[in-house]
Amino acid sequence: MSWNSKYNRDTNILMHTNYTNIGIISIDSYISIDIMRQYELTCLISPELSLEELNSFREKMLSFVQAEKGLLIEQKEPVKKNLAYPIKKRRDGYLMTLDFQIGPENLESLEKKMKTENQILRCFLTAKKAPKTKEIAGKPLRFPKKTAAPKVELKEIEKKLEEILGNNI
Repeated sequence: MSWNSKYNRDTNILMHTNYTNIGIISIDSYISIDIMRQYELTCLISPELSLEELNSFREKMLSFVQAEKGLLIEQKEPVKKNLAYPIKKRRDGYLMTLDFQIGPENLESLEKKMKTENQILRCFLTAKKAPKTKEIAGKPLRFPKKTAAPKVELKEIEKKLEEILGNNI
């Protein structure tokens, strides 16, 4: 099924069409994944937390993303790491990574919420490039068949060489 989307700035309407039906959605109540950017959040968390507190903290971080109308893509389990140098007088910590999509306008308030958390030793937020996708309208990809080049015998090659060079060989 192939989709086509058009946005009319004058009427503030986003229109999605496919082969079978047409849907019209107001942009005010619609969050499009195309508008959102993908981010990766890596946090170094205090090693003083127990496993239960660590899980509740992870849920709290997920709720921060969801409160800002973000979509979770992937989350990795927190792993305890030894640090190469002390950060806030600590030599180890839990490393947690979240991949999510969020609108750029909501990113600043998400960062403010994270800065208020005392359990975070260091936080790193990076924008990821969206994967490149190509859509082909209802047709599967077909590759041309390889055709074998005609075989030429050695005698034919020798005759051609004699014709070109003459009998000077």
